[in-house]
Amino acid sequence: MSETAPAFFRSLADVLLRVEATDGAGAVLGFPGGFAAAVRLIQAQTGLGRKVIFIGNGGSAAIASHQSVDWIIEARAESRPSR
Repeated sequence: MSETAPAFFRSLADVLLRVEATDGAGAVLGFPGGFAAAVRLIQAQTGLGRKVIFIGNGGSAAIASHQSVDWIIEARAESRPSR
């Protein structure tokens, strides 16, 4: 088996472990805490009927576009009555 894919995923895991996120006061949250805080923020704002805009530049613009579509699809699915 080629080592390319396993090496890529090891590299990706290493990068994710080095991601830093902080709160408004500058306290370090780490990747899991930062991700959870971002989800809570987005949920709170959309729950209040506010607009949330995902932005990016280059490849991250494609990711931002994909995130916004996924968020809309999930929100619409949750708002439908259960069958």
